[in-house]
Amino acid sequence: MNKHLVLLLFLAFFISKDTLNVNGFEYYLGESGYDSNNCQTSLTSCKTLGAVPIKDNVDNAETYIVYIMDITSISQQLSITQTASARTFTKGPTTSETYCEIKVYDTGYFFVQGSVHFSYIEFIVDSGTSYETVINVPSSSFYSTAVVTLEVCKMSMTTGASSISRRLILQQNGSLNIDNLNAENITTQYAIIYCNSSVRTVSITNSHFENVIRQTDSDNSQGGIIYVSLSTSGHQLTLSGTQFIQCKSTSTYAVGGALYLLLDKYATGTLSNLEFKQCEAYRGGAIYIQLSYSSTGTLSDLVFNQCQASNGGGILAFVFENAQLTLSSSGSDKQCLFSECKANGVGGGGMYVSCLDGGIVNLNQQCKFYKCISDWGNGGAIDLYMNFTQIGKFIINDAIIQECEAKQGSFLTSRLGYGGGIFIGVTGNYGPSVGDVIDLHGMKIDGNKADKLGQTLYVVMNELERWCKEGTAGYYVKGNYSDATSDENQLMGIAKRKEIYDYYSVSQIQSETIRLESYWNDGSGSDPGDDDDFSGNEFYIQTSGSSDSNECTQSNPCSTLYASAIRSNISNSIPVLVYIIGQTSINNQLTITQASQPSTFRNQGQQSTILSYIYVGQNGQFSIQGYVKFNYIEFVVTDVGNQGLSVITEDKATAIITITNCIVTSDITASSFNRIFIKQDLGKLSLNNITVIDFISEKGIIINDEATELLIANSRIENITRSDVGQYNEAGAVQIRITGSTGKLNVIGTRFIGCKSSGSNSLGGGIYLYLENKAVASFDGVSFRECEARNGGGLYSSIGDGQIMINDCNFYQCSAQNGGAIYANINFQTSTQFTIKETLFSECTATSSQSSDYTGRGGAIFLAGTGDYSASSNGLNLKGMKIYNNTADKSGQSLYVVMTKLSEWCQYGTAGEYVKGNYSESNSDVNELVGIADYFNQFEKLPIDQIEDKQQYLECYWSDEKDICPTIIICILV
Repeated sequence: MNKHLVLLLFLAFFISKDTLNVNGFEYYLGESGYDSNNCQTSLTSCKTLGAVPIKDNVDNAETYIVYIMDITSISQQLSITQTASARTFTKGPTTSETYCEIKVYDTGYFFVQGSVHFSYIEFIVDSGTSYETVINVPSSSFYSTAVVTLEVCKMSMTTGASSISRRLILQQNGSLNIDNLNAENITTQYAIIYCNSSVRTVSITNSHFENVIRQTDSDNSQGGIIYVSLSTSGHQLTLSGTQFIQCKSTSTYAVGGALYLLLDKYATGTLSNLEFKQCEAYRGGAIYIQLSYSSTGTLSDLVFNQCQASNGGGILAFVFENAQLTLSSSGSDKQCLFSECKANGVGGGGMYVSCLDGGIVNLNQQCKFYKCISDWGNGGAIDLYMNFTQIGKFIINDAIIQECEAKQGSFLTSRLGYGGGIFIGVTGNYGPSVGDVIDLHGMKIDGNKADKLGQTLYVVMNELERWCKEGTAGYYVKGNYSDATSDENQLMGIAKRKEIYDYYSVSQIQSETIRLESYWNDGSGSDPGDDDDFSGNEFYIQTSGSSDSNECTQSNPCSTLYASAIRSNISNSIPVLVYIIGQTSINNQLTITQASQPSTFRNQGQQSTILSYIYVGQNGQFSIQGYVKFNYIEFVVTDVGNQGLSVITEDKATAIITITNCIVTSDITASSFNRIFIKQDLGKLSLNNITVIDFISEKGIIINDEATELLIANSRIENITRSDVGQYNEAGAVQIRITGSTGKLNVIGTRFIGCKSSGSNSLGGGIYLYLENKAVASFDGVSFRECEARNGGGLYSSIGDGQIMINDCNFYQCSAQNGGAIYANINFQTSTQFTIKETLFSECTATSSQSSDYTGRGGAIFLAGTGDYSASSNGLNLKGMKIYNNTADKSGQSLYVVMTKLSEWCQYGTAGEYVKGNYSESNSDVNELVGIADYFNQFEKLPIDQIEDKQQYLECYWSDEKDICPTIIICILV
């Protein structure tokens, strides 16, 4: 053969094999390489991912593969934008090791805007003081097609490191696919994998996480070594075939030991074949999961072994707004198992479930709770909290609860040690079949015990008797409990709402507790509406086929509420009960003066919970000077109204108004109308299980002035837009002014959603509240979501010698120019109390206005004070403030304070304890808490440059850990 031909053939073979890939680029990296090489063969390999050929060609359209022969490193940003084909990083074709190493130095990371694929790679991660993430996908919508894939990879800390401050993945858009990732013996301040709400799909399969400790970050209430938040229809999480062994979140209030999952707005999550062993957190030992807005979570074949937390040893779940959570097994040979899990302080050794606002929870097919314990708590296996203000469901179709315990601990007089298997606490009242809401028919019980009452089940529910009697012989209650052979102490409860029970003494609980079997074997029954003992005149109204000239009897009903028989009897000394059959109307003022016993307007029949309608015309109004009840009524406002005429009004101290199980709507097509639902000047008002939706009103829906007692419980106030303000810029869907020394307001379990005050100087989006002269207001279990105003998006409060307690509330995505969630105007010259306990402020915003330099402050809370505050009074206590992801255009991402004695308040107690809530000196942004030491009326006169100079980070008053505090503040500390 011609020697030239042989040479050409040899060169062609060599080039095709190891030099030129006609389909793209192939590069080789190795520990013995040099970055000055061309990287194109194993013999001319480069050393690091910073080599010029690697960087310059990473975004060419052709295929791109980097072979790592043994060890390489990255010490700068490597930007990847190409989406046509994945940029691939894998081990060398001749490498026998399972993994090849990428040493990720402090300044090195992958910035992914396109598609990348890692396989057989061990990421050895440096401490991370410069960059928090190894693989970063940015949040801009331009990168929604970004894809990150890891296959057979590993994460480790660099040799000698005791902890790191880095995530492996920060995915803020696109899709994430992980298969066979191994992470062991890692201590980090951040979730290893963090995916926020813009990510479309997350898939993690066949992976292993062991001895991964998450310490703390900017929000020390957020735990989980994997964090996933999805909030759009079609966005999906898949997590399967993975083990989490000794995964722990160790910060003081951390939630979720292994997983922290937020699914919202129709997003879906599927978790299957997972194992959690000895995982821990403050709440939700293994999993924290929050489902909202019709999202779904399906958990199948999950095993929890020896996981623990203060509540929810295995799972802490919040399910609301028509979302659904299902736990089950995939076959007869598998189980969803909670074994030896423990709650150390609140309840739910296996799981704690809060099922609110239409949330649905199902336990199906071989769920088992074995030897789970609630130590110093309730519900050895399950602690369930429900709210009957909107239909939701908790259903056990197939679950075994065996040898679980509820222990009272050392608190012998506490409300602990109830419900060895399950504890159920329910707020509010509910009309329809309770069995459709709580159904335990598939519960199988064996050997459970409680230190106090309810060896297997203890239920706190106002409708307890009715629930027990629905179905046949306790069908919805007892599971495999036997009337003939089981101990009656297995199933017990108390017929009280949870919010009342929480203030009961142990002796009261014991005296009123009932063995549930007695209800279906020898109980007496109860009726909705509580009118069965009524004694007085009964009248019947039926629009169809009736006349107001009739006698309004059952056989001869009247047509409207202005019938002569009703008007002539409504204020007599004999009480009146008006049954409305279907619907009626009110077109004139009906005055009620009877005060000794209530005049009642309700739907048809004692047993019915179907609402009847009252159509309110232009001049229609109930004028209350006595005692009135409305039950199971839908008020329909049909006309714009007459100069702000309210549907219900009262101005007498003797007036008592009770409205229960009612709805307020309108059929007005006008863009807004000048009607108020309730205008109250004196007397007492009680609203329970009220729904008001979609009102665009000049004056809001409730104006209360000088009432002595006001209760708003278990209600829903949604999409209320108020376009006008009061004399002092009062706004809010609900406007309340209480100045009497005996005046009190209680708001319990109520939701304010999308309530907005659009006036330019509006105060309060959800509620405007003015208190003085020893008046008291409490908010318990109240939520404000997406509410807006000029000041105080959720709540505006003006307090002079009054008290406000905010407990276990939730402010979410509320916004204002100052105080996105709360604006509190406090007169410190009086004995004012303003206290926040266990209340979450998340994603609230303070936006600046071009017309005012004094806006854009206090993303969650703006606190303005007059007078000089005395720290020793403990009148201002924000210990229970939980802040997360709030923002302010100018200062105080979560809190901005204007008061003269600012330093005294901040330094009272230990390390700012009355000021900071869950703020962390180690990790929180100092701009979270900001204030200025001045009177508020002087603050409003300061030029913007003086405000900026004078205001201080509040942390500086008790700590200089971040070394950023002015010298004058440091001197104060010293």
